[in-house]
Amino acid sequence: MEPKTKLLIVDDSLSVRCALERGLAGDSAIDVVGVARDGVEALELLPRLTTGVITLDNQMPRRDGLEALRQIMVTRPTPV
Repeated sequence: MEPKTKLLIVDDSLSVRCALERGLAGDSAIDVVGVARDGVEALELLPRLTTGVITLDNQMPRRDGLEALRQIMVTRPTPV
């Protein structure tokens, strides 16, 4: 059995975060390991999580997706 892909969901919309979590919950190949409301929260969570993939909304408060992506790729390159 192959290991599950560990996923971090980053989106400022609660409904989108919930929909993604619910939609992916039934996928035996994916394990949602974290959820963040914006890029700042995602960057705070990353050191504590083992992630293989990150979903990243582009337009978010505090730190948008492109800013967060730049920092993620410098500090911990991860498929997004």
